[in-house]
Amino acid sequence: MANIDFHFFPAEALEKNEKISDKREIFIDQQKIVDLRFEFEEERAYQLFNELPENLLPQLPKGYQWVRSHGKYGMMRHQDSVEHQMEVLIYGPDAKGLINFICRRDHVSFFSFAHTQDIGAPVQRRYPLTSKAYKVTGFDYTHTKFKHHIRGHMIDHHDSILRIWNSSSDIRNYTPEAPIYEWGMGIRRLITADLRALAHGGVYAQYNSYELNPLKTANGTPVPEHIRLFTYQCNVQINTAGNTTNNYHSLDLFHISYSEPLEKPARGKVLEHARDNYCSDWESAPIIFAYEQESSDRALRLRGRHIQKQAFRVSNGNAASRFVDQDFYDLSCIAGDYEFEQCSRRLSAGILSHEQNCQVHTVNYCASSLNYAEKLLELDLQNPTEILEVQVRREAHAFFKSANDNDVMLGLSDRFEKLCADLGPD
Repeated sequence: MANIDFHFFPAEALEKNEKISDKREIFIDQQKIVDLRFEFEEERAYQLFNELPENLLPQLPKGYQWVRSHGKYGMMRHQDSVEHQMEVLIYGPDAKGLINFICRRDHVSFFSFAHTQDIGAPVQRRYPLTSKAYKVTGFDYTHTKFKHHIRGHMIDHHDSILRIWNSSSDIRNYTPEAPIYEWGMGIRRLITADLRALAHGGVYAQYNSYELNPLKTANGTPVPEHIRLFTYQCNVQINTAGNTTNNYHSLDLFHISYSEPLEKPARGKVLEHARDNYCSDWESAPIIFAYEQESSDRALRLRGRHIQKQAFRVSNGNAASRFVDQDFYDLSCIAGDYEFEQCSRRLSAGILSHEQNCQVHTVNYCASSLNYAEKLLELDLQNPTEILEVQVRREAHAFFKSANDNDVMLGLSDRFEKLCADLGPD
């Protein structure tokens, strides 16, 4: 039986109504719906995906947001963001009505979500890939335990849902892991085994982050640099009608880099050591919200502020993060993506992108903020800080003076100076 190949393009998610503000109309005009591809074996799997809480969905590329329309998840992106091919692979459901899924960007699997299985792993264990998929040409393996990168599962072999189509036989479920024992064959293996021992089973979600120019295997598969592994306890509740609901309780958030030395404890248990040394606070990772046409401006405003507060808590150390700069940057960019009443957070995201040596996102966020600000000017707002906060304006002045070393940035710098002239003194 062939899998169902389904594309969801919810154009109605960006429809306007008489209740929305002029500022939000401008925000909507500058968004584009993403042609999101889904692949699944039966319609029930797709239905179950759309019933998941939005906070279980992954962080998306810069400039992208989840949307929800008619009870279904889709995506949108800002018109100035990079266009990506986005897809979701859904496995299952299993006998309990549970699914696993993988998210992909430009044919690279960057996120997986899996319920642990208690019926035993599939008997067959044939890897659907050759050594080209996990050996990095030119990599120095002389000081590593293994002479190739590890064939890492996004969804573990043990947790494959036994259907005609399952994740263990799907090459898209594999990711190259560092050629060391300590992570994939050590800590991560123990984490997932610990989750399987929970009363109603557990859930783990893996988010891969990549460098601007990542290592690549012989077949061109990029090697992630950072791994976030989110773990949950799955609590099953049955209502008076006999319907079951799965509630997900957060456990640990492991965050590691393949470039760091992962140590095994001289004494004590490996998993306890990992929890003490390789975990960040949940607040260091973004809480995901899905944009809905019916959402009020106030609700959208509060969401953006919430993410911005998270970023500042990471930056000042009130939310523990193993990689402060990266987490602060990611959160700040998402706060900019959610912004719809002014352009300050987007402009800040552009400045931070420059500090992260990411020219593409620098240009995109700066262009996005200026495009938005120029439209806001047409509304004849009384207070210029409604468009651009004073502190961000001053930071941007210094930024554009030092970063106008090419024609694109020079053009953006000129537009910023004109914007400031139109806004008046700060």
